[in-house]
Amino acid sequence: EEAQRYEIEAARERLAEEAKQREAEVPRLRAEEEEEEEAREAARLREEEAQRYEIEAARERLAEEAKQREAEVPRLRAEEEEEEEAREAARLREEEAQRYEIEAARVREEEAKQRGQEKQNALETAKEVKRQRQQRLEELAKQQMVALLMAIHQICPLEDTIVRSPAHKSTGDIYHWLAALLTQPRNRRVVIGHDTVDTKRLATISAATLEHFGVNVTLKETGGGGYRTNPRECAIKKAVTKKAIHQQATTAVISLRAQEFLRRTGGQAYFKVHDVFGDVLRGLPREMAAQLMAIASRAVERMTREMERLQARKLAVLHVRYSDGENKIQNIDPREQGPPVVDLIGRLRARGCAPFIIACDHREKWHYSPDLESITWRPFQIGMEDYLMKLGHLLVLRLLRQASFPVLVIGNTSGMLDAATFSGLDVINFHQPHTSINDSRILLQTTFSRVVPRAVLMNERKEDLDGLLDSVVHPDRFDVGVGVIDPRIMSSVPHLEHFQHFFTFLENREDKEIRDLKR
Repeated sequence: EEAQRYEIEAARERLAEEAKQREAEVPRLRAEEEEEEEAREAARLREEEAQRYEIEAARERLAEEAKQREAEVPRLRAEEEEEEEAREAARLREEEAQRYEIEAARVREEEAKQRGQEKQNALETAKEVKRQRQQRLEELAKQQMVALLMAIHQICPLEDTIVRSPAHKSTGDIYHWLAALLTQPRNRRVVIGHDTVDTKRLATISAATLEHFGVNVTLKETGGGGYRTNPRECAIKKAVTKKAIHQQATTAVISLRAQEFLRRTGGQAYFKVHDVFGDVLRGLPREMAAQLMAIASRAVERMTREMERLQARKLAVLHVRYSDGENKIQNIDPREQGPPVVDLIGRLRARGCAPFIIACDHREKWHYSPDLESITWRPFQIGMEDYLMKLGHLLVLRLLRQASFPVLVIGNTSGMLDAATFSGLDVINFHQPHTSINDSRILLQTTFSRVVPRAVLMNERKEDLDGLLDSVVHPDRFDVGVGVIDPRIMSSVPHLEHFQHFFTFLENREDKEIRDLKR
């Protein structure tokens, strides 16, 4: 306790001593704080003085700069006015240059248009001159052919002449033979050559069809022809020693009769009056005739149902034949050039027609679209003998002619399409000229049917196709006229080849009158 009291007392003395020391320091600390405060005040005053000096100097500089700017204003205004005048002058020059360029461009354009119009007018004039010249040539060729044929016909009447045919790879020409022979009262004779198994089969089909219509047919094995045309022609000439005409000359005979009929009746269509094929079923056994009539009636009923489905008042039959042989250039459905048949179907439907396809070949399936199967009939796949299938096709054409609704037949060049013409139906024949004897025959056919360039149907001249369809599809009927032809169709036809038809009349005649006529 004594020690604690001693410690406490010592601590009190130390605290008292420290308190005395702090009290002694207070005046000094106050003096130092006052000195620091005075120093800060003096610094603040000096800083304010410096700021006032800077502000005054800035005011003086601004005043000086203002005086300088006021002195510069007239010069700057003068410079701005000069720049504005320069810009205005440049703008005026630019506008003048633009007006000049526009005017020059307009003049050049007008000159180019004028040159183009002059060139177009020259081309149109040249085309018109060429068209008129071609038309004159066609008319002259027709007139010359008719005059020559009439002269030959007087010397060698067809009634005293045999129609001869070399071995051939198709049976389509028999419709021309029939059209020529069935319109004469007597001596319907045909000699058909064959030199291979295939040509014998085709000759047999042709013979059966011709004999059904009362034509006297003789088949001749000519031999030695192979597949070459000239040896076959020579072979059939040797086989037929009597006076005979080549089968291709029958087209000229038909043309002559059609033109004579037009002149005599004042414009009536020959095949609208003459029922060439007549009763197709005549002479067939009753059961066979009933079977053919049932097949043909079902085909026409399908066409009628399609008209009812589309609520159409007209029927457009697309008579299509696909050829792998000589006539393949006439195909209107080559795969490499798109589906023109499908395109034509759409255009016909847009004009209130019900399209229906007659596929006149032996293809198993229509190769465009399965949708077309429902509107396709194949006369050569009805499961009967070949000549009976031909009769079934002719029977359908006859039923269509007798139908109560308008019918238009559209197709590519083939003998089977000509059968529709010979049946009295309105036909549009799309033909591709290629400077062959077929072009000569087509030119003759224009005296009794309508021929249109194949290019109109293909992708080359669709605007012409629309114009053609608009011209033939009337509100209530089809009326394509007779002897109508596009002047451009025969631009490359070798007219002299027509005479090949006529001289076949004269091959076995060498008297003076015939020699003079040949010359």
